[in-house]
Amino acid sequence: MDSILIKNKGKVTYIDCWADYCGPCLAELPNSKILEEELKDEDIEFVYLCLNSNEDVWRALLAKHQLKSQHYFLTKNQSKEFIKVFGITGVPYYFLIDKNKTIVENGSYLTPKVAKEKIKKLLKD
Repeated sequence: MDSILIKNKGKVTYIDCWADYCGPCLAELPNSKILEEELKDEDIEFVYLCLNSNEDVWRALLAKHQLKSQHYFLTKNQSKEFIKVFGITGVPYYFLIDKNKTIVENGSYLTPKVAKEKIKKLLKD
């Protein structure tokens, strides 16, 4: 997480934690793509963290969905640690981070459609 925050310093960051076996996660990926397109000229970064998944399936899904932003595949051990540290109880799970690297909101409810207006507000701050 630290490297993601450093890489995206000064930008609003929307993190989507998903898994290759998760139906709701896969259903939201097209909505993420739409949101990325709508905000492509804004000071925001979209980051996708694939948890507890098969790396080959992950690569195939990236190719299928053509999401542009930053993608990270977490190994089983990395996934376990990440889930533990952030208290994630299931996927999909999202983080919304402001320009000062503060997590302002997180949870499974923060889907792309829900997050859109929240992101726009953070971009104005």
